[in-house]
Amino acid sequence: MRTICLLLWLFSFFLAPIFAQEISEGNGLEQAISAIEKKDFESAFFLLDQWIKDHPTDALAYWYQGQVYENFSGLNEPFALENYNQAILHDPELASAYFSRGRLLLKMERFGEAAEDFKAYLRLPKGETSQIIYKKNATEGGVSGVFTEQTENKAPIFYHLGLSYLGMKNYEKAIDFFNQAIQLKPEADYFAEKGLALWNLHKNEDAEKAFIQALALNPEHFLAKERLAQVQGKDLDQLQEPYDLAVKNKPNDPLVWKKRGFYFLNQGNLTQAGEDLKISLELDSQDPETWYYLGTVAKKQGNLEAAENYFSEGLFMDERNPELLLSRGQIRYQQENLEGAMADFIQLVAADPSLPTAYYHRGITLLRMNRQSEACQNLKLASDWGMEEARIVFEKTCKD
Repeated sequence: MRTICLLLWLFSFFLAPIFAQEISEGNGLEQAISAIEKKDFESAFFLLDQWIKDHPTDALAYWYQGQVYENFSGLNEPFALENYNQAILHDPELASAYFSRGRLLLKMERFGEAAEDFKAYLRLPKGETSQIIYKKNATEGGVSGVFTEQTENKAPIFYHLGLSYLGMKNYEKAIDFFNQAIQLKPEADYFAEKGLALWNLHKNEDAEKAFIQALALNPEHFLAKERLAQVQGKDLDQLQEPYDLAVKNKPNDPLVWKKRGFYFLNQGNLTQAGEDLKISLELDSQDPETWYYLGTVAKKQGNLEAAENYFSEGLFMDERNPELLLSRGQIRYQQENLEGAMADFIQLVAADPSLPTAYYHRGITLLRMNRQSEACQNLKLASDWGMEEARIVFEKTCKD
C-alpha cells in the first residue's frame, strides 16, 4: 500500500498570506486532496506546490498537481503533462499517472503516445487504495461514470485505446478495442465511436447498426443520432433534431447550446447561432471556444468591433489559442489596426512556429507597414511550406 507520510500537521503558516480560511487537520498532501474533492483547485495548487518543494520525489503529489493544472482555464496542458511526467519518473509503477497522462495526450491529439500510456496502465499492478477515476463522456462532456484502480472492468481503458487508434486513423485496430470494451460492458459511447470507425472504412451498413445500438442504450445520445442521420443520407435539416432534443433535455448544460450554436453557424443561420452561443456563455463564460464561435458569427455579420471583443475575451481565457489569435489579427488588419494585428501574428508564430498561415499574415501585415524585407522573409517561409496564397504574393512583391 502506498502510504502518505504525516510530516506536516499545519500548513496555515505557509499559506496565511494567501488564504484566510483555516486549514483542516492532516498533512499538506491530505489537505490538497481534500481541496481537490471540494473543487477548490487554487488552494490545492498552493498546498501541493509547497508539499512538492518539501518532498521533491513524491510521485503521488505530482500526479495530483497535474490534475489541478487540468482544471485551470487557459493553456495549461504543458504544465499538467510535466507533472504527470515527473510522477512517472519518480514512480514508474504509478498506474494512475499513466492513465491521466494518456487522457491528456489524447486531448492534445498525440494519439500514439496516448495509446502507449493506456497499454502501460493495463500492464501495471494497481494500488491497494481505491482512487476514484472520473470517466468523461466523449460526446457530451462532463462526468458520466466512475471506476477505480481496483475495478476488474477494463472496458474504459479499451475504449480510450480505441479513441487513440481512431485518432491515428487506424480504424481496424480502433474497432478491435471498441469491441473489447463492448464485450466487457456495452455502453452507448463505445458503439457510437465504433460506428464512426466503421463509417470511415465505408462499411455504412455496419456503422448504421452500431449507431442504432448506441441509441438503444441511450436514446438521447445526440452524436449517435447525428451520425446515424448522416450515414443514412438524410437531409441536412433533419440533423437539427438531435441538437434540439439535447437542448430540451439538458437546458442547463452549456455544451449542448454550444453544439447547436455551432450547427446553426455551419448552416448559415447566424441569428440563431448567436442566440444559442450567448446562452452557452451565460452557463459557462470560461470556454474560449464559445467566445471564438461568437466572434465568428459577429465577423460574418459584418460587426468587426464586436468580433474583436469576442476574440479578445476568448484570449483572456486562453492567451495562446491559435484560432483566436489568427481571427483577432485578421479583424484588426481589416480595421487598419496594423500594430495590433502584428502583435497577434507575432504571438501566433510563437504559439505555433510550424503554422504557414501565421507567417503569411505576418508577411502581408509587414508589407502594409512598408517593411518589405521582413515581409518577404515571412512570405518565403509560408510559401516554402506549401501555402499557395503566400507564393502568389511573394512572386508579385518580392522577386526582382
